Amino acid sequence: MLKKTVAGYLENVADFTVDVLNEGICFFLFHQPPFPENARKMKEHKEEEENGKNSRFTN
Repeated sequence: MLKKTVAGYLENVADFTVDVLNEGICFFLFHQPPFPENARKMKEHKEEEENGKNSRFTN
């Protein structure tokens, strides 16, 4: 009886832990704005593509 109770308790704790980790990972991935450096680089890269430039061959 005690083993079943402890096993059930541990199973509930494990499920809760997995749920919390999934929520945290999803929140971090999808609700955070991009880091400023990455956002600036992405914007510059997008502008270069629009202007038809290739950064390796510009003087």
